[in-house]
Amino acid sequence: MVDRVFKRERGFFTFAQNSESGDYLRMAYALALSLKKSQSQNPWLTVGVSSGTDIPKRYRDVFDEVIEIPFEDLAKDDAWKLKNEWKAYLMTPYRETIKLDADMLFFSDFSCYWDLFECDIEICSNVLTYREELFTTNYYRKTFTLNQLPNTYSALTFFRQSPEGQLFFELLKDIFLNWDDFSLHLIEKEPQAVVTTDVAYSLAVKLLEKPNYLPDRAFQRFIHMKNLGQQWEANLQPEWNEYVKPHMTPNSELFIGPFKILSPLHYHCKDFLTDRMIKIYERSFGIE
Repeated sequence: MVDRVFKRERGFFTFAQNSESGDYLRMAYALALSLKKSQSQNPWLTVGVSSGTDIPKRYRDVFDEVIEIPFEDLAKDDAWKLKNEWKAYLMTPYRETIKLDADMLFFSDFSCYWDLFECDIEICSNVLTYREELFTTNYYRKTFTLNQLPNTYSALTFFRQSPEGQLFFELLKDIFLNWDDFSLHLIEKEPQAVVTTDVAYSLAVKLLEKPNYLPDRAFQRFIHMKNLGQQWEANLQPEWNEYVKPHMTPNSELFIGPFKILSPLHYHCKDFLTDRMIKIYERSFGIE
């Protein structure tokens, strides 16, 4: 492992490659504001972007670092930009990193939990509804259950710079770059023509035989707002915020229906993040 100089011991990292599915740079900006608002320690967010991305000054002032994705942009022509995910290990300026998806927000202080990570890789393995109940549906996880794959939710992943961390991300790179071969030999049922981050992480955990990478502790869970996981009486579609309304108070507290959100929120539905919400965050820091 090549020695590196790290800007900080700990911090958060996300990718923000804009695509037809959403303005991920704007989402990353809101995520960075939510971390600064909620974290008493390590409120830093570094953002990985496509080469030549125009970053507004108010965004740069909030991001800890903006780092262009190195080497070839493997997701350049993809609508769903996932193929650079393995580069997070190489790009992060932190010795210990929590990698997040850009379409997330934090409302509680995570600071005390950093010291509880035991392995060099720890991946969320269970998620919650907005009522803080376990997400139990199999609707989105057929590939996992039918092929007996570890239940990974990569949107909240801790990793540490170490030989073990490096090995995991090198394997992840191989899976992304050689998806057809890995899929053919390891996914017999419900095969996926396109690699997804959760399945790639799952295969890496399985191949390395590291079930301890999925410790399933309560603080490592996040709220996942995919519709059919909310345990409503009917399978309502298309988007959750058409059925239960989110509301952010002037103090940046978020309610979904009558439920106050405390766990990290993966809101999934891109039009959830309104300009009003961003303004509430910006006023907290005097951003005009």
